[in-house]
Amino acid sequence: MKQSTLTSRNLRLEKYRLFAEQTGRYYVHKTSPLDDINSIPRWGVTPVSKKINCPVLITGTGRCGTDFISKLFVSNNYDVPHEFAGSFGCSSHWFVTDSDWYPVLPFTSGFKAHIGQRKSDFIFDKTIHLVRHPLSAIKSITNIFRSTDYEFLESNNIVPPGIDLRSKKRFYRGMVIYYYVNKYLLSNFPNSLLIHIENIKSEIESISSFLNIPPLKFNSEKPTNTTNNILGFRVSKEDVTFNTLKAIDFNLASKIWDLSKTLNYSL
Repeated sequence: MKQSTLTSRNLRLEKYRLFAEQTGRYYVHKTSPLDDINSIPRWGVTPVSKKINCPVLITGTGRCGTDFISKLFVSNNYDVPHEFAGSFGCSSHWFVTDSDWYPVLPFTSGFKAHIGQRKSDFIFDKTIHLVRHPLSAIKSITNIFRSTDYEFLESNNIVPPGIDLRSKKRFYRGMVIYYYVNKYLLSNFPNSLLIHIENIKSEIESISSFLNIPPLKFNSEKPTNTTNNILGFRVSKEDVTFNTLKAIDFNLASKIWDLSKTLNYSL
């Protein structure tokens, strides 16, 4: 890692730590070398007895449009930050569950991944389950997510423990995450509103009605981060088809096929 990049990350970490310490509940869950590009610190806060009420939680697998929909709400003057809870709500795949740790992301500016927060701090009145087409989402998850994302899901029992990722091809991890996170959301948030990010223009009215707010105004032509390599990884340009999934793991591909029908997607 370049020295300038390392310096920037350390400065952000110091800023984040000072903010977290102000809660009086901050602790380090796991330390890791700051000069290792693949090492992401894990911080947490102890639970609170007095919870904060928020109108909406928007969550999903990640790589499904949580950043875009956060910007949509913010542009309509609703405080719904990305990967952080505001006064009106939160849009974050990390808040799919409460956890005693969340990852610290010093490679991006802004408070990401809930510095000084945990899901159990809040009572969300309603939940929006954000989804993206399986083939697009699996490719994006594989290209962007780090090992910490998977470890977070596994340690919180959303992804079953002990799945052997090493014996499978490149997109297997993305398949596992897509299937099990969506299954978890369908099981644990049965009253959530299912929103397809590809159809966001036509589904804005449903979102507004669900939350009992005036119609949201659409201010962008397409979701964000659909093509940008935001972490600087080498990304695969390989097309992901259903045949790709079947060749990797036929049984899991079949489960994703069934799930896609539940989510109103066609493979």
